Order: sequence, then structure tokens, then C-alpha cells
Amino acid sequence: MARYPGTLSVRRSDDGTLALTVTLPFEDYLKGIAEIPPSWPRAALEAQAIAARSYALATTGWEGAEGEPLKTPICATTSCQVYRGIPVPFDPSVRRWFTAVRRTSGQVLLYGDRPADTVYFSTSNGRTYGNDEVFGSAPLPYLRPVVERDDGASPVSHWRVRVPFDDLATFLHEAGEWPPHRTISSVGLEGSTVTVQGGGASRSMDLT
Repeated sequence: MARYPGTLSVRRSDDGTLALTVTLPFEDYLKGIAEIPPSWPRAALEAQAIAARSYALATTGWEGAEGEPLKTPICATTSCQVYRGIPVPFDPSVRRWFTAVRRTSGQVLLYGDRPADTVYFSTSNGRTYGNDEVFGSAPLPYLRPVVERDDGASPVSHWRVRVPFDDLATFLHEAGEWPPHRTISSVGLEGSTVTVQGGGASRSMDLT
């Protein structure tokens, strides 16, 4: 559960659903952002606060005047930025996030004279991707791919999932890496090379 400071308006959409919009001071909106755990290092929280502030200003029609109402609502999901309000009952660790918002008050990333479109993601696979490769927007010169060497610090940088051989054969076939109608009977890993075998076929792929 959560508390949502501000003024709530409810509007019926053309498709019959209800659209809920909360209007509140900008810095109070940032306090309700829940994109990273508040237990993360202070520097990470402050970097996230600046990125969230910049992204919101870049995508809501802000024209540069202090105190100016933002023209375009911002959604509360991962399609924009996750906004969860103030948790109820209150989680004391959230105060670390509040502190990061307060300590970075007024700090925005700029490109030229406009807030940068600071789209971001949780965890990479050893390299970042251009914004056009992930978000479908026009390429931005400040969001080009780079090698990411410190990603292991993220608690979600390593994960495991079991994929049945039948599903793996389907995935690899769709990617053009495995012949059709061939089952997979074994998968081996040596260094960074994965070898898939089955049905008289064999395929080696370099993970790097």
C-alpha cells in the first residue's frame, strides 16, 4: 500500500477505463520514484535522482521557467518511471532516497540548453546499448554504446533460468542458429563458447 500526496483527478477514457492523474510538486513526485532499492550506496541514489529529474523534465514539456506546470503527464510504470508514492506503513530505509532527492535538488543533466533524455535501465550484460536499440527513439549522441566493466556490483547482474531443450531448439532456430525439426540432446560450455548438439547437428557459439 502507498500514500499519494497531491490532488487526484479521475477521468473516463473513450474505451471505458478510468484514467487517474495525481498533480503534486515536482520534488514530491521524485520522492515517490521507486527505480532502485533505497539500500544502495548514496552515490547511486544521487545519480538516480538526477537521472529521474532530468528524464521527467525532458519528457513532460517543461520550457524552462521555475514553477511552471508540466504540460504532459508522465506515466507511473516502467514505460516511463516507476512511481509508487510513499509506502504505507512507512519503510524507514526510504529516507535514504528522500535524502538523495534533497541533496541533488536543482541538479539536471543537460544537452545543449535542454534537459537530457536520460533513459536508463537496471543492468547490462557487459556493455550498454544505444537508446535507439532499446527504446526505439532517434539516436542520441550522449547515449552511445560503451563497455560496462562494473556491472557485477548490481545484485541482479547474475541470474539463472532453466530452458528445456525443446524451447532452446525453437529459440535458436528462430535466431537462425539451429536447423529446423532437430532436437537438442546436450549443451556444453567451455570458456566463453557454448556447444549445442543433437540429431546429428552441432553448433558452437561464442558468448562474447
